[in-house]
Amino acid sequence: MAHQYFKCISFFLLCFSLSGRAQTTLYPGDIIVFSWGSNMAACGVTPLSDELSFMCFQDITTGTEIDITDNGWEYQHAGFFGDSEGTIKMTRTGGTIPRGTVITLQGQIIAGNWVYRTLSPDNAWVFSNLNTPGGNFNIDSAGDQVIFMQGGTWDNQGGGANKARYDGRLLWGANSRGEWVADGTVNTSNLPPSLAGCYSQEMSSGPGANTAFIRFAGPVTPADHFEWIDRIKWWPDWNAFSTCTDYNSWPNNYLGQTFIISDGFSIGCWVCDGCSPHEDALVFNLPWDGEYNVLFTNGVDTFELLGVSGTTGYGLTVTDDITFSLVSVEKVGGCTVYSPFSPPVTLTAPYRDPGLHGELYVCPNEGIFALFHFLEGTPEPGGTWIPELDSFWNDWFYQSFWGPGTYMYTQIYDPPHSCPPDTASVTVYWVDVSASDIEVGCDVNGTPHDITDDRITINLNVLGQGFGPEYEIEAFVGDISPTTGIAGTPETFILDPGTATASYMTIHVTSLNPLWCDFWFDIEPPGFCSDPCDPDMTASISGPDDLCVKNCIIEPATMVIDISGGTPGFKMDFTMTAPNNAPWVFTQVGVPASGEISICVDNVPAPVYNGATGQMIIPQSLADSEITFTLDQLYDFYGCVGSLGNTEHTFYIHPQPTVTTFSLMLCLDDAKDIDLTEYDVQINPFYEVTWYDGDPLQGGEEINSPTGANLVNVVQLWALVTDDYCVNSIQVPFTIFPLPHLDSVPPVRICQGDVVVLSAIPLVDAGNSGATYSYHSSLPPDSTNLLDPLYFVPTDSTTIYVLASAAICYDTLAIQIFVEDYPDFTLEGQPCDLLQGTYSVLFTSSADSIYASVGVGGQQCEWPGCSDRYSE
Repeated sequence: MAHQYFKCISFFLLCFSLSGRAQTTLYPGDIIVFSWGSNMAACGVTPLSDELSFMCFQDITTGTEIDITDNGWEYQHAGFFGDSEGTIKMTRTGGTIPRGTVITLQGQIIAGNWVYRTLSPDNAWVFSNLNTPGGNFNIDSAGDQVIFMQGGTWDNQGGGANKARYDGRLLWGANSRGEWVADGTVNTSNLPPSLAGCYSQEMSSGPGANTAFIRFAGPVTPADHFEWIDRIKWWPDWNAFSTCTDYNSWPNNYLGQTFIISDGFSIGCWVCDGCSPHEDALVFNLPWDGEYNVLFTNGVDTFELLGVSGTTGYGLTVTDDITFSLVSVEKVGGCTVYSPFSPPVTLTAPYRDPGLHGELYVCPNEGIFALFHFLEGTPEPGGTWIPELDSFWNDWFYQSFWGPGTYMYTQIYDPPHSCPPDTASVTVYWVDVSASDIEVGCDVNGTPHDITDDRITINLNVLGQGFGPEYEIEAFVGDISPTTGIAGTPETFILDPGTATASYMTIHVTSLNPLWCDFWFDIEPPGFCSDPCDPDMTASISGPDDLCVKNCIIEPATMVIDISGGTPGFKMDFTMTAPNNAPWVFTQVGVPASGEISICVDNVPAPVYNGATGQMIIPQSLADSEITFTLDQLYDFYGCVGSLGNTEHTFYIHPQPTVTTFSLMLCLDDAKDIDLTEYDVQINPFYEVTWYDGDPLQGGEEINSPTGANLVNVVQLWALVTDDYCVNSIQVPFTIFPLPHLDSVPPVRICQGDVVVLSAIPLVDAGNSGATYSYHSSLPPDSTNLLDPLYFVPTDSTTIYVLASAAICYDTLAIQIFVEDYPDFTLEGQPCDLLQGTYSVLFTSSADSIYASVGVGGQQCEWPGCSDRYSE
């Protein structure tokens, strides 16, 4: 009787059954060896040449890799291969080799190198040596072993170390000796554990038999996989030959042969197609010659049938399309094979998947929901809903105000199937958190005497099916901590300081699943829970001893009301007293939060205090006297009073040092280099004076070199006076006048008796001073030597002086005037020449030049600038 159960297959089998590689995946038992010959030089090939014929139980596709080694297992070390012999990888490059085809491998030395090829069915393989450093794949005529492998890496520890490993699958082992026993030589080997029992063969006919040339001499008629393995393992069917010639002359040398492998293992189905769910059976066809254990899989789970033979059914219920395939078949008491098997079988069950029943919790009047998305499982679209839903945006929606209910989703099969409809449903519930537990408390926030920062505490357990599990929480006003909770789990939340005395408060909880489900809880504020009066509240005052009149222009003095404990804001009563004045009393005035009060001395008739700004102004009329501040009482926010420490402080008010000013009028040259320190005594004869550009009490810039100051670059000239306590400043007005600078004028030349208009002489003032001009006959120019600028008749050449005046600045220019006399001349008649009828006149003159014109009744003579004429 067959037994079926789920079984987790090993990683080894899973890799076999699910391999997605393009090459053929080979399993233990998929290769058997028919013959081998070693040292075949006598048959016309190179010395040491070898041949090996083997058959595969699966088709060999392009890209398939097979590793082969003649290294012995545990040659020297337990658990390791030797590494002094060879390991080669043969990779198929040609077309598919059908299963049952005998592949004959040849290795021979050509030009000193081992060269490998296949003699049949073709030579479309590529070979590579994996054992480097190490030996070459070379079957020893005195006995040897060959191990077939696939899918791993040959880990060669180094030539001669004999500690090599292979991490892939071992497929088959062939030994030319009669037993698998390592003796410390390369001629025999232990059998690797994974090949023991089934996946190996011993080919010689016993001790002393020839191990160089061996062929299988048993039956090669069609058989299934198990029978082929049994044949190969039957050692009496092996022939050993003494020479290469005898070996090659054997009638069956296997070259180019293909043997038939019976498909003795298949998987099918009984009905194979039906409505979901339908009863079906997997049908297993196995040989009748014994009992078998069968592993098969649906691609996800692996199942096992034990002790079956012939045709066996395996009942199952089919709810969806599913494919089964064989993984392995084990002959009870014998070997396990992994091929060849029939193709997988697919059982079909037409199924319109409506999904699975789902539940939806919604908040009343909170929108619309596509119920399809709340079906569990993998529902298919296209079904119908009962009751009908609202078709909107090409989907089917439930509107939350419809209320709770169950809505059926139906999928109908397409012809020709007459399977009954498949259905699923969604049940809608309204979320209701009215049963939530809520307790309101109060927290003093660590200040037991400050009721303004008392906080509401809420012990909340949100109860309502479908709400949560996680939710967010926020307060109507302010913050709340923490901001999340778990439905059904009590949690304590604390609101902001001051909420305990609020007039109204609510909290808002929002479910994180679904996001749109939220509720408001009204909270009754508890009022305050603190004692408003702090018994440890104390106060004392401190401040400076000296004040200056107008001190706030520079920096106000600061008096500190030092308060410990109590609840801000604070108020106080205080009294100000000064000699010869009635006390000034202040009640219930504010204390700044910092406790610091700015003290200024300024022009007020009586002390002024502003509690909002924390500023007190003291009359400057109290200069050279004292004024005393007395703290009479301190009140906190709730009117609580505390104990007072130092409550009295006296200030002495110093007057500002005296300063006087004057005016400066300067010419430009003087203003560019002036020694301001010469004027210190005019500002104040007793204290140090510092000079500034701009009011020093308003951020003016100090003049760094007052002994050589340049007032041209100064906007406002100020002096600062500092005594032992106070400072004072004053502005010194100054005016800079332009300085006249007259350019030289060429001498003026006139004739004797001519008039010179002095104001018409062109003057150039390089100083652009806009000066006025006066003209003088001598120096110094004053009213006693003043000349008429419009009418001046010099009697002789002389020098006059021009005075250019611009306010207090002037310049003097000397101008030469040259007076020239008129030229003289005489006419003297000469004796006449009566014969010639001519006469002559002698002209004599002091002129430099004489001009005459023909036909003109006269001549002209000139001095430079002066001329005279005569007539004949």
